[in-house]
Amino acid sequence: NDTMELRDLIVTPLVIIVVFVVAWLVRGRVTDINIRKYFMPALTVRIIGALAVGFLYQFYYEGGDTYNYHTRGSRHVWEAFMSNPETGLRLLVANGQDSPGTYKYSSQIPFFRDPASYFVIRVSSLFDFVTFSSYSATAVLFSVISFSGAWCLFMAFYRQTPQHHLWLAMATLFIPSVVFWGSGLLKDTLTLAGVGFMTYSISNLFLLRRINVKSILLLMISAWVIFVVKKYILLCFLPAAFFWIYTRQLTAIRSMVLRLMLIPFVLLFGAMPVVLMIWVHWMAPSAICYPSFRRQSMSHYLDPICGRCETR
Repeated sequence: NDTMELRDLIVTPLVIIVVFVVAWLVRGRVTDINIRKYFMPALTVRIIGALAVGFLYQFYYEGGDTYNYHTRGSRHVWEAFMSNPETGLRLLVANGQDSPGTYKYSSQIPFFRDPASYFVIRVSSLFDFVTFSSYSATAVLFSVISFSGAWCLFMAFYRQTPQHHLWLAMATLFIPSVVFWGSGLLKDTLTLAGVGFMTYSISNLFLLRRINVKSILLLMISAWVIFVVKKYILLCFLPAAFFWIYTRQLTAIRSMVLRLMLIPFVLLFGAMPVVLMIWVHWMAPSAICYPSFRRQSMSHYLDPICGRCETR
């Protein structure tokens, strides 16, 4: 099976049109006169990047992760739903174990027992209901997630230094390698978007003191997505976010002695996320991967995963 098929030529243009119409309608609510000019171009390059990743894996690599997430992944979940919605639902919420009626489909999914990769398949499966399991159309929806997270990241810094909007836009919205590898149907799209949403939420809650349910939920969901897909990103992000909050609040402390006295506590609390993540990795390895995998007919896809997990 090819990653891109005839259905892509029919569904993808329709999805792109809908995306641009919605983007045009919401642009006025999330931009001002200074940054409005960046909104549509930033979305456009993300869509181009998502499609370019598909072309690269289709015609150059002739397979790869994005292929396994969709054509060998969410496509089978979608087919299960089309055949029997109950079986499709079981497959969608599966945690690496087969249930009645799912083995026919799960045995064809290389990443079925890899929790992080299967999370990407779940997200792709949800989009497949809208795109009729069109790879490129689903990739376009992934690019929308990527753009949304990148725009939130841009806005978090723009609100602090609006005079630098051009440099901020170039750093957060238009770096070519980030646009290319962070827009398609890949793990990095979800994690990069999660970082953007977390940064925006932290800015709202702790710097601007705009405490609301929306920001709290966005922070929690983004952190959960990153934790599920790539835990080590939180190892880097949380201490950096903590020090960011601390340095921004220093101006409110006039006493130099008090600032110096707070440094040990800042270092301690900044290190706590790292310690917690290390504990999760070593004390709860089942949260990282499943200890055993069933060797299936596509063993050449499963060997790298099995080799890592079976040595535990």
